[in-house]
Amino acid sequence: MSYQKPPTLYTPEVWADPAERQLLLRGTCFPEDSVAFFQPLRAHFLSNLAEYQKGPLHIFIELSYINSSAQRELYQMIVELLQNGIQVKLIIYQGEEEEMDDLRHVVAALQALGLQDVEYREGIHSSASVTEEAPPSER
Repeated sequence: MSYQKPPTLYTPEVWADPAERQLLLRGTCFPEDSVAFFQPLRAHFLSNLAEYQKGPLHIFIELSYINSSAQRELYQMIVELLQNGIQVKLIIYQGEEEEMDDLRHVVAALQALGLQDVEYREGIHSSASVTEEAPPSER
């Protein structure tokens, strides 16, 4: 069963699907309580662990802003995925702004732990730019 959370003014759209082994984070990410925001998503991954372990999990990140506490929680969540035997591929969409430079620190820390599959793409996540890897809702 997939996990979906609509965007708010302070939180991104979240879509995770164990059958597709994909996670999409799109929008802005500065929740009042980052731990509480990421906790249901972490629970989703744990309850669908066997499905997510079948192949690489593609994490599409298209954020215009992410605060430091959300960065910490995103990092911790990805570390937990890796510790649970889930292969992770990060696809980070970059816009014209350099607001997401802080996310590079998260990526660097993950790479120090052994995550090597990171791709940066220009523009936005859409079926036009990612046909085979787009979530079903965007095909």
